[in-house]
Amino acid sequence: MPTATAALGAHLIRRAFRADLSKSRVAAFLHSQLGFDYIAYESSFHFATDCLRALRDGVDPVAAFNRCVFHIWSGSLQMEQFMRYVGASYGTASPMHVVGFDCQLATARDNANVTTYRADLYAMLAMIHSPLLDPTFAWHSEFLTALDVMIAISFPAADFKPPTDELRSLVFRFVGRMQLDLEAYIASANLSLTQFCAPGMGFSIDLCYSKTNPFFWRQSLRTLDGQLRDLLSASYTGVAGDANSAAVAAAWWNGGLYYDRDVSMSDSLAWLLRTLRNNDGSPAKIVVWVHIYHGARHFEHAEAVWTDPVAAIPASYLQVPEYRHATYVN
Repeated sequence: MPTATAALGAHLIRRAFRADLSKSRVAAFLHSQLGFDYIAYESSFHFATDCLRALRDGVDPVAAFNRCVFHIWSGSLQMEQFMRYVGASYGTASPMHVVGFDCQLATARDNANVTTYRADLYAMLAMIHSPLLDPTFAWHSEFLTALDVMIAISFPAADFKPPTDELRSLVFRFVGRMQLDLEAYIASANLSLTQFCAPGMGFSIDLCYSKTNPFFWRQSLRTLDGQLRDLLSASYTGVAGDANSAAVAAAWWNGGLYYDRDVSMSDSLAWLLRTLRNNDGSPAKIVVWVHIYHGARHFEHAEAVWTDPVAAIPASYLQVPEYRHATYVN
């Protein structure tokens, strides 16, 4: 069977929170009856790995979800039954794996996540033997400055102020440098994606969707770049007034274009669809839990996004058009 997705949205519609329970039941049905072995949340691509490991280790499902799924859903009482269903599935031959596809690392500053992310980056750079960690390296001090600014942008505090143009340039330069060092490591070690994400019955979610997989890091750094471009874009720093306004919507989707976060999310979802395999080794079937306008390819009327998102969506819905034929949208 070809790779398939089932998209469940959204959290902007006023009735959406009351729909969490029904969406959870649909997701559980798709898993138990139709072989959808993944639930992909509009939550951090990077941190979802921690949730997956926690569920595997028997951590309380609600606590596990709170590690990686944005609180808008993990904090919903209507979600608790489904979270416990997912946790219980790890005692069966066909667990339902939690993954993420958002470039956004956090919806609020969380000191634990800040510490974890910094440690994750250091571990990755050590794994690929990057000179950025070497105190004698000419650019080491600049890298540390860029890292601090990058963390401040990615986990913005309440008093966050956009960095200067010089610091923005420095941040993107070092994101690019990390990507170059990673590619050099992959090439020098003659690594291939199939070594970590083998097709068929040889597939292991613990090896593929893992911070020890350099190809996972290739995508994770792409999401970091997407988040930084998003958080430094006009949608956050150049549009005055209420964030939930038609002006913001028009800035985000001017001329049918997406804003950077949506482009990055689409890219990561496509990576998951191409890379993951079901528990039986077949191509992945993924339930996608996504805010309805983040999943849209474009909007017919940007000003309708905040008042009536459904009316703003054209017939051609998903941002990943090659999978549209195998998609169920709720």
